[in-house]
Amino acid sequence: MIRGIETEKCLRAGRKNSARGFSLIEILVVLVVLLIGILAIVRLFPPGFLIIGRTYDLTVAGSLAQQQLDAERNMLAPMEAIVSLSPDHAYIGSSSQPVIVSDTRPDDLSDYSTGDVALNGLDPYYSSNVNRFTRVLGEIFRIPLAASNSGGGKGAVYTLQFGPVSNVFTTTGGTPQDSLLVRGTPLERTEQNSVGSNNFQNGDPVLRSDAEYAIDYKNGKIAFSPRVYVNPAPAGTRKYVFEYDYYTNTTPVTIKHTAGSIAVPDVTNGQRAVWHPIFDGVNNIMPADMAQMKYNSDDVSRQFVLMSVTPVESGGTTNFDNDPYEYVWYSKQQSTNANIGVLLFNPTGYDQVALNARGNKPLTARVDYTIFDNHIIRDDRVVPTSVPYTFRLTLNHLTINGDVLDNQATYNNFVTQLNPYNGLFRDPMALTPDLIVLNTTTGDVVGTWQNNNGSGVLSVGPQNPTPFEPGSGTVTLNKANVEADRLEGTNLRYLYRASKDWGMQLQKAAAHYLPGTQVADIDFRHYLVAPSGSAFPTRIYFAPCDGGKSVVLGQYYDLSLTGSSSANNPISNEVYQIVNDPGLLDSYNLPYVDTRSKHPSFTGFSATQTGLPVLNVQGVSLKSRVVWRAGSRWRKLDTDTILAATPLK
Repeated sequence: MIRGIETEKCLRAGRKNSARGFSLIEILVVLVVLLIGILAIVRLFPPGFLIIGRTYDLTVAGSLAQQQLDAERNMLAPMEAIVSLSPDHAYIGSSSQPVIVSDTRPDDLSDYSTGDVALNGLDPYYSSNVNRFTRVLGEIFRIPLAASNSGGGKGAVYTLQFGPVSNVFTTTGGTPQDSLLVRGTPLERTEQNSVGSNNFQNGDPVLRSDAEYAIDYKNGKIAFSPRVYVNPAPAGTRKYVFEYDYYTNTTPVTIKHTAGSIAVPDVTNGQRAVWHPIFDGVNNIMPADMAQMKYNSDDVSRQFVLMSVTPVESGGTTNFDNDPYEYVWYSKQQSTNANIGVLLFNPTGYDQVALNARGNKPLTARVDYTIFDNHIIRDDRVVPTSVPYTFRLTLNHLTINGDVLDNQATYNNFVTQLNPYNGLFRDPMALTPDLIVLNTTTGDVVGTWQNNNGSGVLSVGPQNPTPFEPGSGTVTLNKANVEADRLEGTNLRYLYRASKDWGMQLQKAAAHYLPGTQVADIDFRHYLVAPSGSAFPTRIYFAPCDGGKSVVLGQYYDLSLTGSSSANNPISNEVYQIVNDPGLLDSYNLPYVDTRSKHPSFTGFSATQTGLPVLNVQGVSLKSRVVWRAGSRWRKLDTDTILAATPLK
């Protein structure tokens, strides 16, 4: 009995010991361990969020870059070039051609500084970062089929690929002018003698069709196939764009490129083609520093005529007659010289056949223009065939009127009246839209949205839900308006800006390069083959703006094979990427290609076989660049592709 009592006491003591809790020290130790683990996990979140944000930005940038490349691939032919303008956007003399600079490095994203060229009143914003490459040369397209616009304009509608564009209307001597140069395909050149020869005693030009012109370099004459007018209709005048290289009369002599306009009056029935002076002192003025025109450097094409300085949307009329080389603006002028970029061409141009060496071709136009602002994003979307008519734009957090911009960004301080943000067109005198929706088929603006104290209206009618959500980048079109205007399946272009100062830029190598003879000749369309006695006789040099671009060397011969059985075996159609690394440049301090990279035994270029070291140098690369701001620095995504050149002749 006593043993049983003792056993029960022991069991009770054991139960008391097993029920004892944790001490305070033990709890504190566990908490410290947990806190260390939690802190370690929490420290992973900021880098994780940063990585997620950067991944999102790169994904969006990739989408925008691909949009630009896809749009270019869908063009009739690659454009001729995209180049950099003088910071003050100055023009060459009294011409409508702006000054192009070739020493802008392709990676230059710097903002304008006071040490640059004086801007003469131009907003420095338009010469900063991605706005350093804004001049489009030779956007090529066939004259479209005629279409009727809701605004009352009737013609062949064409929407420029990189609108809005920078445009100014003027009237000189009663002739309407704008900031565009619109011309047809290049004519075929035939060199003839204007003073007669054994074959042509009177020196009359011999031309087979409108697709040819005759030129006499020695005597400074040019001739075109005559166009006959029938009385009592008044005689008209055709204009031709005349681009060419010339040698200067300076020391040292250099090669320059310029352009002018040649006017050719109509003739009466029975008259033949006649010679005209190339430099008539009125339309085409000889440059003051010109010594001689360079043979075979000319590019001549028929110029399209602007019929009115009043766009159709502003109440203007087309005034088209039976000449297919006519156009007007459909889209009205916006603030600060901006224009959406919709043109109307004479509808007879669609059925016009242009004759050339490759046979009959549809009438084709080439347009040179200046992009208004590369920070205006262009999103193309096709309207669904059924409700809901809702779109998600590529970017979110769109910039709207009233947003305060970052003062640490230099370009936000160029014009203080523009902070807070007041719309797409940077007009210090008026508010402008935050969003524009454009029908690229008809040229009509489907709607605009402008923030007013936190609210806005998309001018296509009342909608539910909200028509425009800047935070998510969502746009909803009104069902009744879409169906009434038959917008289902139509391509709409959305123009807007977004936070982080997103920008889109294209850079393209010149379609064709011409040879220069010295370093001073090199610009965006000229190259220099290293002389045989130079330190690097296997190199071809290009302008600083061409660094990193790709070119095709059409044909060249190896100097070391001269006199051998292989001397006449050309090296043809090789693609090279121009060296852009500053650490690899030689004493010329210019980007280059080196044929030794493909032919280690190559010693130099031979001009014996063709008269030139290299024949047919073409630019074939296109760079799509998307930029955005991350804090105080720019980030960018570059996407390069190769575009095969398409002959226009």
